[in-house]
Amino acid sequence: VRALPGNAAGLVQPVITPRFIPACTDALLAGLARLAAETGVRVQTHASESDWEHAHVLARCGCTDTEALDRFGLLRRHAVLAHGNFLDVQDLARIAAREAAVAHCPISNAFFADSVLPVRALLDRGVNCGLGTDIAGGFSPSIFENARAAVLSARMLASGTDPGRAPAARGAG
Repeated sequence: VRALPGNAAGLVQPVITPRFIPACTDALLAGLARLAAETGVRVQTHASESDWEHAHVLARCGCTDTEALDRFGLLRRHAVLAHGNFLDVQDLARIAAREAAVAHCPISNAFFADSVLPVRALLDRGVNCGLGTDIAGGFSPSIFENARAAVLSARMLASGTDPGRAPAARGAG
């Protein structure tokens, strides 16, 4: 973590990557946070990815992913949280305050959460947001396909789709 031979230009940087809270023990999450603090290495993880994952974290930690990551010390400057499908207003404020960011993974979000991330709402609340692919999440790891999906999902939100409505009420059930 501290050095990479042949990388004097810093073109490759290590990143601490706890898969997501359900896959890690509390001790591992706390240890990774200490490692990030000691080395200054960035953190990236998944947060509020799907309904079952969101519910698991609420039951296990008694709070949202964002608050739990903050308690462990992993929500820090330049941390990247993939997905963010179930972020609430307090989560957004916390992410912005910590100068962290959300990676919008539109194809994966559609497959695993049946959700469209309201990117404009994140940006309006001062949350940095970038485009991600989630590698194996969905039908394509292509950044170009994900860019296309991001445009389509943004247009759906702008056109009045209400992700808060039950699928059956939207004609999808």
